[in-house]
Formats: sequence, C-alpha cells, structure tokens
Amino acid sequence: MMRNILLLLLLCNAAIAQRTDSVYMFAYFKQNGQDGLHLAFSHDGYSWNALKGDSSFLTPTAGKDKLMRDPCIIRGADGKFHMVWTVSWNEQSIGYASSTDLVHWSPQQDIPVMAHEPSARNCWAPELTYDPVKKEYMIYWASTIPGRFKKGDTAGDDKYNHRMYYVTTKDFSTFSKTKLLYDHDFNVIDATIQPNGKQYLMFLKDETRTPPQKNIRVATAQKLAGPYTKPSAPLTGNYWAEGPTVLKAGNKWIMYFDKYTQHTYGALESTDLQSWTDVSDRLVMPEGIRHGTVFTISAAEFNRLAPPAGPRLEWADKVGATSFPSSRKIFIANDYGAVSDTTTINTTFIQRAIDDCAAKGGGIVTLKPGTYVTGSVFIKSNVNFRIDKGVTLLGSQNFADYPDIDTRIAGIEMRWPAAMINMLDVKNAALTGEGVINARGRFCWDKYWKMRKEDYEPRGLRWIVDYDAKRVRTVLVQRSEDITLKGITIKNAGFWTVQLLYSTRITADGLVIRNNEDGKGPSTDGIDVDSSTWVLIENCDIDCNDDDFCLKAGRDWDGLRVNKPTEYVVIRNCIARKGGGLLTLGSETSGSIRHVLAENLIGKGTGNGFHIKSAVTRGGIVEDIHFRNITLDSVGNAFHFTMNWNPSYSYSKLPEGMDAASIPAHWKTMLQKVEPPEKGIPHFRNIYISNIKATGVKRVISAHGMEQSPLENFHFTDVHIEGNTKGEIEFDKGWQFIRSTFTAKQEK
Repeated sequence: MMRNILLLLLLCNAAIAQRTDSVYMFAYFKQNGQDGLHLAFSHDGYSWNALKGDSSFLTPTAGKDKLMRDPCIIRGADGKFHMVWTVSWNEQSIGYASSTDLVHWSPQQDIPVMAHEPSARNCWAPELTYDPVKKEYMIYWASTIPGRFKKGDTAGDDKYNHRMYYVTTKDFSTFSKTKLLYDHDFNVIDATIQPNGKQYLMFLKDETRTPPQKNIRVATAQKLAGPYTKPSAPLTGNYWAEGPTVLKAGNKWIMYFDKYTQHTYGALESTDLQSWTDVSDRLVMPEGIRHGTVFTISAAEFNRLAPPAGPRLEWADKVGATSFPSSRKIFIANDYGAVSDTTTINTTFIQRAIDDCAAKGGGIVTLKPGTYVTGSVFIKSNVNFRIDKGVTLLGSQNFADYPDIDTRIAGIEMRWPAAMINMLDVKNAALTGEGVINARGRFCWDKYWKMRKEDYEPRGLRWIVDYDAKRVRTVLVQRSEDITLKGITIKNAGFWTVQLLYSTRITADGLVIRNNEDGKGPSTDGIDVDSSTWVLIENCDIDCNDDDFCLKAGRDWDGLRVNKPTEYVVIRNCIARKGGGLLTLGSETSGSIRHVLAENLIGKGTGNGFHIKSAVTRGGIVEDIHFRNITLDSVGNAFHFTMNWNPSYSYSKLPEGMDAASIPAHWKTMLQKVEPPEKGIPHFRNIYISNIKATGVKRVISAHGMEQSPLENFHFTDVHIEGNTKGEIEFDKGWQFIRSTFTAKQEK
C-alpha cells in the first residue's frame, strides 16, 4: 500500500539524561523576544538541542512592550531558578520571575531599576550573580543616560553611550539603590560575571562604534561589586560579537557569544583564561538562537523537565567498557627507536614499545611530539596507546606494511589487510589522547576506483570489487573486551575508519573523524559496530563519505552461518556532518540487529537521517530500535527503509564464461546460495522514532517493505519533518503516528 502522511502538529521535544550528574542548559530568545523563554540542553557543551520543539516555556507579561530578550537564569542559594530579562528596547525596568522546575513560574515582576533617572533611555541585558559572602543577589545591566559621560558620547550607535549599573537584593522584593558598576570611559554592554576562586571575571562587550570595536573583553575584580580593572585586549576576532555567556566544563572555560551580524553563534575555549581557541566549528545551536545564558541542572531535574520518550531501557545504563588500563607506567616509543619525520617507517619501534609495556604488566605507550609514519601496530591487553596532543601518526602508503589477517569485511570472513591500529583478542586496552591519526588513505581510494571503473564493472563484477580491492581500515577492534577509544582525531581513512568486530564492552568517546580533507574516498564509514555487543558511542563528531554511525551483523550465507548479532548499543550526543547516514542499520543484517538506543544526535547534510537497509539474501531481524531526540538539517532522506538495497552490489552472480572452479575462496563464499530462499528475507519490526525535528530535507520518507515481510510496528511520536517531496510507504503493518507532521513543498 502506497500512502502519504499529513498529521496533527503538536510541538514537543524530549530526551533522557544519561549517566551524568548534570546537564548543561541554555536560556535564549528568538526574533524580538515576543514569544518568551526558550531552552536548549547539551551534554558536552558543543551540541545543543532545543527543548519542547523550540517553543516557548514562558510568555512575557512584564513591561509595556512585553518582550523577553536576553534571559539570564541562575540557581539561587534557595535552590530556585531566578531569571531576569530585558522587557523593552526603551523602558527603565527589567523583568523578573522564579521557578522550581523551569516550567512553572512565579508571577512576573517589572522592576523599575532606572526609574530614578527620568532621562535613562533603556535597561538592556540584565544578569544575576549570587554573592555568597554577603548572601545577596546582584542584578546588573547596561543603561544610557544622555550627557552623563563625555567619553564615548559620540562613539556609539544612535547616540547610545552605555555604562553598567547594579542593584542588590536578598528576596527580590526589596532592592538597594542603583549604583554604577563599570565605567572605563567607553560604551559597554552585555556584562556577565563569573567567580574564579577568590576573583571575579567580568566578560563584557565593547560597544564602541567609532572606531569600530564590537568585541568581547574581560575585566577582573576581587569583589563582586568591584572595582573592576580596565578591559583586556579583545578575545573575539575580526567580526562583531555580543551577548557573552560562560560555562565552566571540567577544566575548560567555554565562552559563547552571538555573532549577530552573521546570524550565528560562536564559541571560544580556554583552560587558563589567557589563551583562547575558537571552537565555533564544533558548535551546533538551535536555529535562530539569540543572546542568552548557560547554567547547569541535575540529571534528575532534566528528566522531569524532558521525560524520556518511549519505554525506559534498563539495559542502556549497562553498556560500555567496564575497565581501563590502570598502570601509569610510561613507555616512550622514541626510546625504542621511533623517529619523527615523514619518511621513516616506525612500525617496528612502536610495536616494541607496546610489546614491552604488555610484558611488564601494562601501562601507557606514548611518543614525543612530532610526526611518525607507521604501518599496522597491534595494541595488547592492559596497554593504553596514548597519542598526545602534538603527535601525528601518518599511515604508510605501502600495502606491504599492512599484513593480511583473518577478519571480516562487509559481512564476509576472509583474509584482508590489518588496520593501521589493531586490537585483536585483547582485554582491558585503550587508544586515547588528543593527537591525530592521518591514515592518508588516497592510495586506497585510487586503487579501488581504478579496479572498479577500468576492470570489474565492464566485466559485470560490481558485486565483488569491494572485496578484491583490499583497502586499509584505520582502527580495528576484533574479538576483544573492555576496550576504550577516546579523544583521538582520525583523518582520511582508506576504508572504514573504526570497526568494532566480534567484541563486547566497548566505549568510543569523543572521537573526531574527518575523512573528506583529502577528497571523497569510497567506503570511508565513520564507526561500524559489527556483530558486537554492549557498546557505548558518545560525544563523537564525524565527517565522512559513507555511513557515519553504522551497525552491521554479517552478510548472506556467510553471515547466517556465523549468526552473531549486534545488540545492546547506545549512540548518544554525537554529530554527523556529511556521509551516507546519521544512523544506518545494515545492509549486513544476517545475524540480526536489536536493542539499539540512538539519541541526542544531529545530522547536517548526511544522505539519510535514519537508514535501515538490507537485501532479500541477507535475512536477519532488525528490532527494538529507539531513535529519539534528533535534529536533522539538509539531509537527503529523513527516513529510508528498504529490503532491496543497491541490487548491483547486493546480489552476486558469476558472469557467463567464467570458470567457477578457479575463482578465489571469497568469491565462492559470496556466490553460496541461501537455502531455502525464505531464510534470506529480512524483517524490520518494533521501531520507535520520537522527538525528531528535520528541516531542509529533500525527501521526507522512503519506506519499502515486502508483501511477505512488511515493515511492522513503526511508531512515530512528536516527529516533525519539512521537506521538498513527501516520498512513499509501501508494505507496512501496524504503523502509528502521534502528534507528528510530515510536510513537503511538492505533493509527490
């Protein structure tokens, strides 16, 4: 049955807090602030998702203009959330309200903090900071009093010449007299104050227009009310910035700001408050976000604010590695002969360090800062191969440096080159650090395209060229347990970037994958979970040229023979920038894929948002899949479900005239028929999709089951997709849509 879908719109967004003690929150406004308070959340401080479908949590009623711009929320000493905001462009008051849960708010107050100055033009961007010494709150904002300050009086926009003012209060009922907080002879707005030990940091905007500044600086004081120093040199770059807000995340400070002339947000990061790094390219913010503030709530508070969609998955709290190499003894590969240059092959020297480390009970293998060329190295049990910041590993471009091993590739067990970094049959091992692995995979890409275009496709052998063109994976974890991959940046994979094969208890945390820097190589998947279990993937950022996060379980006759499922997998707080699919299940489904939770993900420009693919020779069951709290931007298909994927690749046939007796063993494996044929029919069922927002989509949905195997029990809750074409659904059974809308520009 073919049908289009158009359902009732009710914006709602939800998420489940993970095994963390706190969740980062961002309070902000949109447009002119007329609809009120918006909230977004993040688990890493970089990828932010709007709550409640980016609809308002509180409609403004304070002030004559009834706006809610520049909302600032803090948690008070009383445990409540206290908020102040700009009520108007030109009134002499600010707004205030409090809440215990961010949903139910006290009556809004209009506090006339500048009413004693009849000529005061405005009260902009108020903020709150609690003073634990005086046990009181300080509210501070920017105002212009015409003629009050000569310096800067002609250097602002529209004759504005702001200074920072403040009042204090213990109960938000009675307030001190308004006082001047900051005046260093220039036009200043948007101050936000953060405690740092015994010191206070005031991040502020230099609003000077002539000569143009429009940048963020910082001043310091020993007391909350000052006096504050002259401002530092600009922290922000050659662009106009305003509305700074600062998050302390572990040992890092992240300063967010509104690049208001560019209609986007930026961020700087520092560990010492002296040296700042621009991390704007890592930032993903809700569309249209304007000046706001960051704060923190507990996981329990977050779950009450945004309860989980669908059933609670008890198993989801149990995934990931359960141990980590404990020895802190350092083994430096340079002491074993490793040389930093771009020509020396350091494989033997690095392996000696790893082997010695393992023989002595484990520890950490490192390299001195530099660049090192290597072929295949093999991490051993109890070893943490730590690639530190300043270290780059370059993959050898000689296939001879990657020895063949017994492994599985694209669902078939066969001999294939070892990866650049391997963990084979090990326990309690890790690959960590802030360094770079550049596989330099173009030599593999060129080999593949030459074989495919000039030889295999003309001979009708498209189905086997991917297996004959032996290319190098970057990281392989095979038949291993309690493995941690953390923090590494991986570039330009020759084939799959990270493959987790026949393994259990794996954590992949904070991996950055950039496979398109040297071009667009074929089959450069991001992370492939292949017949593995109890896997946690979080905080990863992938830009590749095939499936970004992909789950597999064997192919056709060989996959059914092995019959190992992929199950109990959590993928969360990740972003996919390019690639075949944000989340892909298949096409290798023979061993079955089940018990998967993918949440808090962002897809920007991927070919598919959620892709389940198989073929009529694969078999297996894809079931109990939870895809929730997802933002999709400019993807090809929001949803793509097919049981007949890529026939020229999926179905093997030996061309007439070829001698079946003389072909390689893996060709024979690929040609082995699945008997009876019904065993090759895949089944997709019990799929739960909720809290999805997608814009700029080419096609909303393409869903094709089979008459003998319908797409069964797909549940869509609070799913809102805007696309160019709607697409189609064929052979479905038991589908349910709740508060969801699929809309398209074209009726097709």
